[in-house]
Amino acid sequence: MTRALFNVRWIHPTRFASHWKQKQFLAFSLCDAGLVELVSSEALVYEAEQNPLLIRREHSYFVLAKARTTINVTASVKERASQFLQHGITPLDAVHLALAEASQADYFCTCDDQLARKARRIDDLQVKAVSSLDLIQEIEK
Repeated sequence: MTRALFNVRWIHPTRFASHWKQKQFLAFSLCDAGLVELVSSEALVYEAEQNPLLIRREHSYFVLAKARTTINVTASVKERASQFLQHGITPLDAVHLALAEASQADYFCTCDDQLARKARRIDDLQVKAVSSLDLIQEIEK
């Protein structure tokens, strides 16, 4: 089964226009249909906890609860994340990306186009950085 780790900012329910929310809904439908296994992480939970808006926090917890696997930050994850910093990726995003690799996820799904572009430039990246639309198209192949 295809595995995906979603950047927590991607999970927030009230952030984007309705056309984007439809893509988000379709991507989560892939999880509900059993076509994609959602992967959670210690960093995703941490980031969700930092959100001051209760509705976003609760929604993030609801989505992350659907994950079958939760990956923890380890020394090797920290080391790999430090390598991503050299590519201009922010520290928390670098940890998310390293956790996606550590979980052996097939996809790292993010709404941050700049992050996805930077991640795609990393030659030895072990996970494919995609948008929600890219994920849907990949799964439909």
